Amino acid sequence: VVFYLMVFWGIFKLSPVPFTSLMLLYMVIVPFMGTNRQFLFIGVYFIALYFLKEKQWWWFVLLVFAGYFIHHSAPICLLALLCLKRINKKYLLAALAIAIVISYSGIINKLSPLALILIQNEQINYKLDFYNNISVYNVSLIVSLISLMRKLFWFAILFFMDQKIKNKDNFYYLSYNLYFIGILFYILVNGTVWQQFVSRGMLYFSMMEIFIIPYVLALIKPNIGKLCVMLLLPIYCWLNIAKGFSNYGSDTDYFQPYKGLFINTDYVRQNTD
Repeated sequence: VVFYLMVFWGIFKLSPVPFTSLMLLYMVIVPFMGTNRQFLFIGVYFIALYFLKEKQWWWFVLLVFAGYFIHHSAPICLLALLCLKRINKKYLLAALAIAIVISYSGIINKLSPLALILIQNEQINYKLDFYNNISVYNVSLIVSLISLMRKLFWFAILFFMDQKIKNKDNFYYLSYNLYFIGILFYILVNGTVWQQFVSRGMLYFSMMEIFIIPYVLALIKPNIGKLCVMLLLPIYCWLNIAKGFSNYGSDTDYFQPYKGLFINTDYVRQNTD
């Protein structure tokens, strides 16, 4: 309840089309169902983004710092402080090209043993081993490519049609740049030993999809074209929700949480600490 109250408040304050963003929200969070502490921080994060949009960056930093005690992935959200202004398209393309070259070279996997030696953290090492040895996290190449194409699709539309969007505020650039960072992370770590471990942190960037799609819809004239897109959007959401459900395995009850106040109270979480 606390998560939804905070997220709903944030969406209605930030999104140009709140109800479309709410529909997209469920699509994005399905693959992460059960990560309750991270969801709680996401609620805080949405409130923090509102303060950052209003140029009250000290409140943003304070909320992210407080969020660290809810979920340790919170500090990665501080990258948002660098995303408030328009970034030259040449720099975006250069960053994308560099990420593709690094990913294709396989250098991340080659340097991973050295990184683990430098980190010297038993909890991180254990979780990396845990995530990479359970079958539920084995994602096929085709699924990965489809996910990447989906992300690039929305990015490309705004990349080429940016000048046609009227009344752009700083949150437009904030959400667009954060989404782009998510694409870079996805390209860099996809198919590496860090893929599932980093996916939690990528959620803060991939969630910007719920804000940038309404900007794409604003490009479509209010006629039969926009009606068709709005009818297709629920299908788009359902296909991605089905993909998210598939990550849980065939025997999973998708609608039963890990542990609730009144149901499934005997659930014992597997210790990954």
